[in-house]
Amino acid sequence: LTGADIVLRRSDKSYLKLEAAETDGPGFDEQVSFDGGLTFRPVAATQLNAPSRAYRIEVAGEARDFIEAGPNIKLRGYFESLDSGFSAPGRLTVDDTERYGVAVSAPLLKTAKVDAKYDYVSITNQIEEETTAIDVRYDVNDRLTVGMGLRQNMTEGPAALESGQRADLGFEISY
Repeated sequence: LTGADIVLRRSDKSYLKLEAAETDGPGFDEQVSFDGGLTFRPVAATQLNAPSRAYRIEVAGEARDFIEAGPNIKLRGYFESLDSGFSAPGRLTVDDTERYGVAVSAPLLKTAKVDAKYDYVSITNQIEEETTAIDVRYDVNDRLTVGMGLRQNMTEGPAALESGQRADLGFEISY
């Protein structure tokens, strides 16, 4: 395993991370799950015996780090690519894998906030998954908060427990 990490940081909430790694040869066997840990299947590291690379870029920022009196808006995004055969601890990669996503958190009013995110995962010949979520919270007073969230998930591929789309709507009251 050979790798390099670079972190450029403006603050603890605003940064740019770059990571690159290369492996050659098998790592350690592990178990993988595509259904949140309900079922597992073994992945033998001996299958992964070729030079392979992985890259990751992550950027995050808070508006107040760049505009002194700016709004409390937070952004985060990432992109990750792992070649078939990449074999680092906790990262055995049988097929090419690509992940990316973006998230934003922003105030709506003085007492309301919205959080939204999108994530995508593609593992060649196995699974493709997209997840979109939005949550809104409103502080009625200093003790009572109400919220609502919507999440949509699309999953396809032979490794998916079930292929198709799903949407969930939830409500929350906190006192």
